[in-house]
Amino acid sequence: MNSFRSLCDLPNWPKDEVLFQGSAVATTVADVLGLTRALVVELAERKRRGDVRRIAIACEDPSAFLASLLACFACRVTTILPGVTSPGGLTNRADQFDHLITDTEIARLFSAAQISDGAVDLPEAAECNLVFFTSGSTAAPQPIPKSWRQIEAEAETLQQQFGSDVAGARVVATVPHHHIYGILFNLVWPLATGRALFVPRQISVDAALDHAEQCPTVIVSCPAHMMRLGSRPVSERAPVMVFSSGAPLMADSARAMAQISGSFPVEVYGSTETGGIGFRTQAVSDQKWTVFPGVDVRYASSGCLAVRSAVTPGADWFETSDLCTLSPDGLRFQLGGRNDRVLKIEGVRVSLPRIEALAQANSCVLEAAALGVDTDKGQKLAMVATLTPEGEQLLQSKGKFRLERVLSTAIRTAENAASAPKLWRFVREIPTNERGKRQAAALAALFSG
Repeated sequence: MNSFRSLCDLPNWPKDEVLFQGSAVATTVADVLGLTRALVVELAERKRRGDVRRIAIACEDPSAFLASLLACFACRVTTILPGVTSPGGLTNRADQFDHLITDTEIARLFSAAQISDGAVDLPEAAECNLVFFTSGSTAAPQPIPKSWRQIEAEAETLQQQFGSDVAGARVVATVPHHHIYGILFNLVWPLATGRALFVPRQISVDAALDHAEQCPTVIVSCPAHMMRLGSRPVSERAPVMVFSSGAPLMADSARAMAQISGSFPVEVYGSTETGGIGFRTQAVSDQKWTVFPGVDVRYASSGCLAVRSAVTPGADWFETSDLCTLSPDGLRFQLGGRNDRVLKIEGVRVSLPRIEALAQANSCVLEAAALGVDTDKGQKLAMVATLTPEGEQLLQSKGKFRLERVLSTAIRTAENAASAPKLWRFVREIPTNERGKRQAAALAALFSG
C-alpha cells in the first residue's frame, strides 16, 4: 500500500486493518474508532458543562494516544501535546490546558464498557489545531502551534524521500510519540502508508534489532539510545532502515550500528519549529546534510541556517541557531555548531560545542555537555561528563580533583585559560528527556546547592 491517506479519513479505512501490533494483541481501525467515539462523548459532555477548549494528551499507549488525538479533532478543540508524561512535567505546563487525557482515563472508559460503534465525524486536517513544545535543550520549552495538515505534509515528504525503501516494513521505535519526531515516524507516516507499529512494553535498540531478525523492520531511535547499544554479533537479518534524530549521531555510534546492521543510520535534522530540514548518513566522513524536497535553505546574516517550507511559521523564512556552510547549489549543507551556545567568560567568547569536542577528544571522556553556571562570583564555565573505562580508573585511583586538573589542562592547552571549565560533574549518563534531547534545566540542577 503506497498511497498516502490522511488519518482524518480513518473512519473510511478498512475496519479490520491492523494499526498497532503488540506481542499478543493487535489493535485495528475498528478498535481505535470505538475508543475515539467513547472519548468524543466524554469530551462533548465536558464542553457542555464548562469552558474546555484546550485538551492535553499524555497517553503512553499509542492506540490510546491516536484515539485521543482524533477525539480532540472531532470535538474541534485545540490539542495540546505537552511532550512529557511525568506528573512534574505536566504540572509545569498545567496553565497550557483545561483538561488532561491520560492512560488512566482511557482505562476507565474501557472498564465502563462505553466503547461504541457509532460514527466519528472528523474535520479536514487543515482545521485540526495542535500545540507542540520545544525540547528544552537550550532554554525553557516554548509552545509551537501547528495544524494537522502541516504534520501530514511533512510525513508526505518522508514518504516521497524514503517510501520505496521502507515499503511493507513494520515500525519499531525506541522513542515515544509525544513529540513531533515520534508522531511523524511512529504514527503518521507509517499508518498513513499502511505500515503497522510494533508496540512492546519496553524497547531498547538491542531489542529492536532482535525484532528486526523476525520480520522486515524500520527502527526509529535517537543518539542517546544508540549510545547504549550493546556488543552483539552481526545481524542475520538487518533492519530495513534505521532512523535517528534529536541531535547529530556520534560517529562511533553510527559505525557500531553499521557494523551490526550492514548500513548506516539515516539521521534527520530539524526542529519543532521548522520540521525536517535535511538528512544524512555517516558512511562518508564529514558527510553533508541533504535538504528535503520542498524545503528552501539560505544563510542568515548571523551565519546561521535559515529555512522556509510549508511547515515553518507563516510559511516564511525561519532563522535557526545552527551555524552552517552551504553548497553552491543550496541542496546540501554542513553544520558548524550552535550560535546560541557561546558564552563570554572572563571577557573571552567561548564556544560550548568546541569545549565539548575538546573534552571528548580526551581518552578519559565518553560524552561531554558544557554550560554556563551562575555563581556568587559571576558566571562560570561548567562541564558534565561521562567517563570511559580509562577515565573511571583514573577517577578511582587519583580522585576527582586530579581528574579535573588533567581534563582542564588539556582543554586550556588546546584553547585558552578562559575555556577551561572551572566546575565539573561526572555522571553515569548525561541528563536527557525521553527523546534523547539534553535538558538545560537538568544539567544546571547538577550544580545547584
